[in-house]
Amino acid sequence: AAGDGKSVNLATGGTTYLLARAGSSNANPLAAGGAAPATGGATSRPMTAQDQQLAALLTSSAWCAFSYSGSTTYTGTSGGTTRTSRAVFRPDGLVSETTNGETVNSGSAGSAYGSNSGGQQARWRAENGQLMLSADGVQWVPQPLKIERNSNGYPIITTNGKEYMMCK
Repeated sequence: AAGDGKSVNLATGGTTYLLARAGSSNANPLAAGGAAPATGGATSRPMTAQDQQLAALLTSSAWCAFSYSGSTTYTGTSGGTTRTSRAVFRPDGLVSETTNGETVNSGSAGSAYGSNSGGQQARWRAENGQLMLSADGVQWVPQPLKIERNSNGYPIITTNGKEYMMCK
């Protein structure tokens, strides 16, 4: 039961999961009653309870990031850049991220606008409680990953200096 120090409740996508903490003797509720997500090219390696929890979280939603940086100079010129990205972890082990950026600079001579967009795709898997990414399905690189909850209880994933939240 939640509150016993051996488990934690995770509410996402209208469903609440009782997740066992690593090393506890509680059974993992995600292991029963449904197939575990594929993990991007993992062969016969069985997923640990921790890997199943991470995979369930990552595939539960698209993950979005937003940032803004702006400035004003002493001459009154101002400018700013907005960056957004959206990452989708598919159960078949593919992850794709789309990125967009918009910049505006304004001054006495008028305003200038610019935009860009891009994207990338890779393979992913959960291994020993870590997120592993691969561009080719052969070389796997562990990703630094911190998962916390915001003040409303929703998960925030931080990796490589970017904070991702569940997309709406």
